[in-house]
Amino acid sequence: MALMDGCFRVRVEGLVMEFRLLRDYAEEIGLTMFVFGLFIWLYVIAFQLLYPAWVTEGATFSHLRFPPFDWRVDDVGILSFAVSLIGFLIWRVQVKRLAEGNRRRKR
Repeated sequence: MALMDGCFRVRVEGLVMEFRLLRDYAEEIGLTMFVFGLFIWLYVIAFQLLYPAWVTEGATFSHLRFPPFDWRVDDVGILSFAVSLIGFLIWRVQVKRLAEGNRRRKR
C-alpha cells in the first residue's frame, strides 16, 4: 500500500513540475504563437491579393493534398489567425499576471 502511495505521489509531483515549467514559459509560447500565426496569416492574405486566380481556379499550389489534411490556402489562413488570437490572449494574460506579481512585491 505504501509503495502505491509513493508511486502516485511521484507521478503527481512530476505533473506539478511539468505544469510549473509550462506556466513559466507560457509568455514566450504565447508570444511565439501570436507572431508566427500572424506572419502566416499575413502571408496568406498577400498571396491571395497578388495571385487571386490561383486560389479560385484550384491550382495545385493553393491546395495541400497530404492525407489527413486536405486544406486550401484560405483554410490555412483561418487556422493561423485563430492560432495568433489564442497566442495573443495567452501572452497578454501572462504579462498582466507578471505585472501584478511585481506590483505586489514592491509593496
